[in-house]
Amino acid sequence: MYGNGLESEGGEAIAKALKRNQTLTTLDLGDNHLGDVASTKIAEALKGTTSLTSLQMQPLNDLHPGASGIIYLVG
Repeated sequence: MYGNGLESEGGEAIAKALKRNQTLTTLDLGDNHLGDVASTKIAEALKGTTSLTSLQMQPLNDLHPGASGIIYLVG
């Protein structure tokens, strides 16, 4: 998903998919503009994800509170 121009709507769709995820092991969200709402929803969805072992988020074009939540969660 790196550099796909994702914004809030795309980020929210990813959050929904992550809630149902049972097999995804790597996700690269770098070079996107997810925004606060989508970043927060992704952070919440990641709490229940056990299969994800690698999350890339560089560069962070927009550091919103939700993005900070993702960093805290996986940090």
